[in-house]
Amino acid sequence: MDSNECPSVDIWGCCVSRDIFSMNQDRGYSIGYYVGGHSYIPQFSAHETEDVLPSEMSGDSPNFLKKSMCNEYNKRILDGLRSTGSEWIIVDLRSATYRHYEAVFEDGKRESFSAHTDEFLNLLKSALDKKGKKYELEEIPFSMETCIKYMDPLATFLKERYGNKIILVETLESSYRLNESGEIHEWEGESRLQNSKIMRLNNEFIKKTGCYYIKCPFDVLSDDFHRWGPARVHYVTEFYRYALDVIDYITKTGNPDYREIDIRYLECAALMNEIRMAQRSSVSNAVKRVYRLIKTDPEEAVRVTESLSDEDYEAKVVSLSRLYRFGAGSYPRSLVKSAEWMRKACQCNKNWSAELFDLLWKIGTEDSCREAVELIKPLAEAGIGIYEERMGTAFCEGKGVGKDLGRSAEWLRKAVRKKVKTSRLKLFDVLCETGTEEAYAEMIEAVTPLSSSSSGAMLRLGYAYKGG
Repeated sequence: MDSNECPSVDIWGCCVSRDIFSMNQDRGYSIGYYVGGHSYIPQFSAHETEDVLPSEMSGDSPNFLKKSMCNEYNKRILDGLRSTGSEWIIVDLRSATYRHYEAVFEDGKRESFSAHTDEFLNLLKSALDKKGKKYELEEIPFSMETCIKYMDPLATFLKERYGNKIILVETLESSYRLNESGEIHEWEGESRLQNSKIMRLNNEFIKKTGCYYIKCPFDVLSDDFHRWGPARVHYVTEFYRYALDVIDYITKTGNPDYREIDIRYLECAALMNEIRMAQRSSVSNAVKRVYRLIKTDPEEAVRVTESLSDEDYEAKVVSLSRLYRFGAGSYPRSLVKSAEWMRKACQCNKNWSAELFDLLWKIGTEDSCREAVELIKPLAEAGIGIYEERMGTAFCEGKGVGKDLGRSAEWLRKAVRKKVKTSRLKLFDVLCETGTEEAYAEMIEAVTPLSSSSSGAMLRLGYAYKGG
């Protein structure tokens, strides 16, 4: 594999494994199949009853969750992983400790499944109830012996499917959390029992698979500003950066050195301790804290930003950029000054390139648009979806580059394959402007998957029908 090329990966685990990619810019990784929060144990037991369908599940839960629960109950997860062709799999074993159930039907048939939230459980119950068959649900107590017993077929399946391209992520429950004021608090209750289960399972899995292993620091911190809210396994951004850096190193190196992986772990552990001891801030927590204050208390936003130390340089320059962007306190609104500070942030971490692009695009001069395109071009060429989408925008509007609807559509198609949020709508607009019969057919196909959930897609389809 080329050292700059990102592989395709499958994910089987809890939110931690997912968030390694979603909390970072994914650097071009293609996610083939995501198994979210379902235990491996039921997948190696018999499927004795008829399938349940998403259409049989009641409630307002997203269709993704309904399909996910169907794949769990119908024992289709292994088929899904076989179908992707992905090179690597990212695994964590936390879901093996979630709640397991067995549905016992009046004809004596049994069906085992896992459901780590009441939402998942209620979706399945609604589908079984709709079938009209009598059943009883039995919750199965956690058993380490059962987990280890079923780990043998799991290891066999993964080695046959992925060879030695298996990466295990440790998912420990944090004892400390950063709240939305940037203060350290202890979580209530004990985490040692859960962490003991995870470490025992990890140890067995490593022995059975010989996988690569991303360790989690014992003093890992969670962040109340996490995208999905406070939880013991919703970590600070620094953990996700460390984990993705290690995944990059493993997948792009023909023969990774375990000492290098250990060094990166120790660096992350030291950073966690520095944040816990208030010697430095967590970047995401500090930036989001300032951003909220800009809207509610601009003077306090200025005070917090200016109080950030040299150790918090990345958080400080991002916050200064936003003070100028919105004109907070003594900082006059200036997109040019905002861009100056965001350039410094990009020197710390390329993850801020999208925000710098948007600033330069809003400035709107010939020079700023050209700089914006030059900034993201190598990132788009590396296959990162959000930059592919912005390159499509640039060619569509003819800013920073010559207007070229064909090249715009090419970039947007790539972004669609990466499931970038607005890419389908933008592709529709480009194809509509292209104006050929082939383009019209493709533009309808592009937005049809969103026709039941996106007002933008509905509006565009209405426009298409109106214009014939």
